[in-house]
Amino acid sequence: MPGAMSSRADDRVSITVDDRERAAGVLEALQVMDDVLVSIGRLSLGDYVVENGLLVERKTVLDLGLSILDGRLFRQAGRLARAAAMRPCLIVEGAVEDFDRAAVSRPALQGAILTVTLLYGLPVLYSNDQGETARLLRIAACQLRRRYARGPERFGSKTGSDRRLRMLMLQAVPDIGPARAASLVDAFGSIEAITSASVRDLATTAGIGTVIADRLKRIVSGGER
Repeated sequence: MPGAMSSRADDRVSITVDDRERAAGVLEALQVMDDVLVSIGRLSLGDYVVENGLLVERKTVLDLGLSILDGRLFRQAGRLARAAAMRPCLIVEGAVEDFDRAAVSRPALQGAILTVTLLYGLPVLYSNDQGETARLLRIAACQLRRRYARGPERFGSKTGSDRRLRMLMLQAVPDIGPARAASLVDAFGSIEAITSASVRDLATTAGIGTVIADRLKRIVSGGER
């Protein structure tokens, strides 16, 4: 019946896939889901748009490590955080063993994820493979559809040890280990203060120096100075 087919199509949740993600395997998994309407286009930001309300950047664990080394992760996080029209998030995709094969250490990966979450305010989701990434996108789409139907909800936040979290965030920057991170936290107190500090002020911190201070400033400011 035409009416029934139209109603079924209208009930599907919508996910737009960037055309550069065609070979990732996620698109193929989405296309076999009966309740998902998939479209393909060139996105200026992110890899997926879910229900026109969620902007998703997908990174494999291996790419995450490389993007930490070249500062790309934090530039992307800054642009995503400034996306006013939609709520952004990051999906980190990979098996447990991938974390041991990444281009940076596990503490650096953890620090980067904390930085993305706490400094840039981006939720981070994890998946084992492309199929699970597709399922996460579908679940997010269904939840957004229900949220639109009943209106927005507000949730509070909970923090752990502030000092430890700040140190882990700083260790996402290449060449900043626990000792240098501790020096920065002791000197400035908060990530916000470190972000607003000048290169000269950062360089005077014990164990930092001009080269590391300049790199830190570029990363925390999203690559712009």
